[in-house]
Amino acid sequence: MNNELFNHQKSDAVKWVCTLLAFLIVGVLIAGIICGWFDKKETPPAEQTETGFIVTPDEMSGVSLSVKAMSASANEVNALAENSYTVTAKIQPATALQRANWSVAWKNGSSAWATGKTVTDYVTITPAAEGALTATLACVKPFSEQVILTVSAAGNADKTATCTVDYQQRLNVNNLKLGGSALSTTSCGFKAQLDETHTMEIDYSYSEGTLPYLGKSESDYNEFICAGIAFTDEFIAAYNKANGSGKDITRRMKRVNLSSEYAHTREVEFTDGAYGNTVFYSLLDRSFSDEVMSALRAATNEVGEENVFKVGIFKTDNAISVSYVECDTWYKLGLDVNTVYMATENISLNQGGFVF
Repeated sequence: MNNELFNHQKSDAVKWVCTLLAFLIVGVLIAGIICGWFDKKETPPAEQTETGFIVTPDEMSGVSLSVKAMSASANEVNALAENSYTVTAKIQPATALQRANWSVAWKNGSSAWATGKTVTDYVTITPAAEGALTATLACVKPFSEQVILTVSAAGNADKTATCTVDYQQRLNVNNLKLGGSALSTTSCGFKAQLDETHTMEIDYSYSEGTLPYLGKSESDYNEFICAGIAFTDEFIAAYNKANGSGKDITRRMKRVNLSSEYAHTREVEFTDGAYGNTVFYSLLDRSFSDEVMSALRAATNEVGEENVFKVGIFKTDNAISVSYVECDTWYKLGLDVNTVYMATENISLNQGGFVF
């Protein structure tokens, strides 16, 4: 009987100890949440505009940053700015002095490129008002040394947040030729001939930048410089009107890899699509026929020989795809309509002989 009483008392004691431990654990968790012991410290993802001015929030100490791309022209930023961001600082707690100080500096001011250069000649940070928590970060011109943006709390200068600011190189096309003739964005300098192979050649350079123009794609393949040949929208409309019951064409592109070891040149075939991955095979997705040739001639005559093709330069990791890419700059390329005819298969006379 005494043993049963002893065991019962022992069991009750264990239950009370477990209950007390559970209350202590809950208390610690609540205190941790209140004090921020278990806050997850995450670095916000990089923000990037299409033009390559890149801002990446970095380490934070008491102040956090959020970044939003904006249009320079729409927000009346310096007219020289290639693009800009609205940067917002958040100071915690909300009862702290809500004022901030902003600055930019070279990450390595003694580097060969940055030595002797003033950072604000390249990147500026302008608060909305003195001490404001929102500021405009603008790129004035390309730079090749990483910039560090720092914001500090006016009430405690030890509390700061930083962003790294990068500039991705741009491609400068110095010259683009096809068939030995320079292509232009304003006038047609060359008319391709059907059933001919013309050589395309590009001369280019890169702008200043902290990040290279070519890198890895999202698929982890190496990027390269590509020329994309496409029909103009006017030609597509004219062709589809002229092709009768034939298959309509849509926006497609013949891609030409110009980042090769062959001095940035590549042969481009304007031959019958039946012979492989030629311009017309890519854009028409069929072999030539009398109907296709007739529509091709009619459309060329309607829009003019100089308004058949356009060529854009972009970077990609895929030279096989015929997916259309909208380029910022288009070069004009024509088609010599006098070469648009079917190959001769035979010839005959209406008479077998004559007697005089």
